[in-house]
Amino acid sequence: MVTFTTTLLSGGGTTTGFEVPAELAEAFSADDAEGAARTASAAWAALSFSAQNAHAVSIEGAKTPETRAKRVAKVLEELRTRPVIR
Repeated sequence: MVTFTTTLLSGGGTTTGFEVPAELAEAFSADDAEGAARTASAAWAALSFSAQNAHAVSIEGAKTPETRAKRVAKVLEELRTRPVIR
């Protein structure tokens, strides 16, 4: 089994080099502030670069703010319900 770890930097980038959409970074901050046992940002860090990039491109490709918000919500829901792999 292969596990991945990516660090979300304070400027919105990642240690793998691409920019996390601002809306998603803000959602991660809000999620972390809620103090949930398993946060979306922790699940994000466990995703592969390809999976992270696919989510980021999907959000960035949205043409309206409403679509971006829906895609961010979808990513957060997927991350929160994703099974923990150890």
